[in-house]
Amino acid sequence: GIGYEWDMQEMQRAAKQGRALSSDKARAAVAASDRFLYGIFMTGKNVDARCLFGEHAVYDLREGFPAVTTKKLAFKMVVAELLWFLKGAQNTDYLKELGAEAIWKPWTFEDGRTVGPSYGTMWRVWPDPFSHDGNSQTVLATIDQIANLVRDIKEAVKDRTASVSRRLIVAAWNPAAVPHVKLPPCHAWFQCNVSPAGWLDLQMYQR
Repeated sequence: GIGYEWDMQEMQRAAKQGRALSSDKARAAVAASDRFLYGIFMTGKNVDARCLFGEHAVYDLREGFPAVTTKKLAFKMVVAELLWFLKGAQNTDYLKELGAEAIWKPWTFEDGRTVGPSYGTMWRVWPDPFSHDGNSQTVLATIDQIANLVRDIKEAVKDRTASVSRRLIVAAWNPAAVPHVKLPPCHAWFQCNVSPAGWLDLQMYQR
């Protein structure tokens, strides 16, 4: 099972910025500039989605968890999904162990469990296209981006001038893999930074 403890008042306070982005600020942006793509789109799962292109939201995790939603948050499933990503799996077996299989069920293939080379694959076992035997195109090695990130963060903590301190990036978006999954990564990549004060910052791009 998964255990967690968050201050619900802090989570609700952190959600205010998200609500502002989806209401007054979004409408004002439409009136002010056409650089924002804003509208309601029907997806394949019959869900209304609003798009406000190019916005930037900042959250201080010292003040609480940024639960940017007006709905009831199934936080246990959020944790389970992230643990599943870190596992590097291409199927939902581990999610099932954690009791959270349902969240990815709509995105599985015909066997009801395979999701293909999505987050887990790209984070932990990205195929290295330059590591083949010369006689064939068989990939001989993979890249564990998470392990590399942890290693490089430790190096950046020791020396903020080290070149790795500006390369703390993990990518989930692999153009070669997109046609082979039903749900391409939504949070496509993220970058970390070790601040002079010793805090770890993280910036994430959401498509």
